[in-house]
Amino acid sequence: VQDLRMAQQPVGEDGREMLGGRGAGQVHAQVAVGVGVEAAARPRFLKGQLHVHSDNSGDSTTPAAAVARWYARRGFDFLVYTDHNAITAHRSDELLTIPGVELTRNLGACDPPPATEMGCLMHVNALFVDADRDRGVTLPDLDTTTRLGFYDASLAVTRELGGIAQLNHPNMAWMMDAPMITALAQRGAILMEVANQNEVESSAGDAAHPMYPI
Repeated sequence: VQDLRMAQQPVGEDGREMLGGRGAGQVHAQVAVGVGVEAAARPRFLKGQLHVHSDNSGDSTTPAAAVARWYARRGFDFLVYTDHNAITAHRSDELLTIPGVELTRNLGACDPPPATEMGCLMHVNALFVDADRDRGVTLPDLDTTTRLGFYDASLAVTRELGGIAQLNHPNMAWMMDAPMITALAQRGAILMEVANQNEVESSAGDAAHPMYPI
């Protein structure tokens, strides 16, 4: 679970707060009844989830509406749907929902070669993408075999979608180390996931891999 600090944006004529982001399009959040514009404009922390799947992914059977309901009932203010290579733009009345996509490459080989039998699992979230884009996202075929090249291509797709890049579960199959993360940060990856509840993500690291790779 990640918390983002987001300053409240000006309120539109329809009485709804306008939250902007690169490529976010128009995303609205209702301003609480009885709260003045001056009070609503004060910065505060929002509790949100930046990595969640629905039945628009092959690894989940939970409908997007049920996902939103689960998080709303646990006090979350927003979530970004990040289904595998698919943009989900479900609108909820219970919390702010934002379209995103987990750009997913699962390959048998890469350079450097994978350290585990899981292969090369290179996942990048594109957050706050344009909701009007096609729902399916196809990653381009590449001539490169390097991990950096594959990740760099996902960053390029993120920019094309108008999104913000987040490196996901860097310890999964030990795909990233500090030099890799540094190189990708220099190429535009401004967020990195540091905890993931999936048991295969190795968030806690091991004797040879720190919990926080940087």
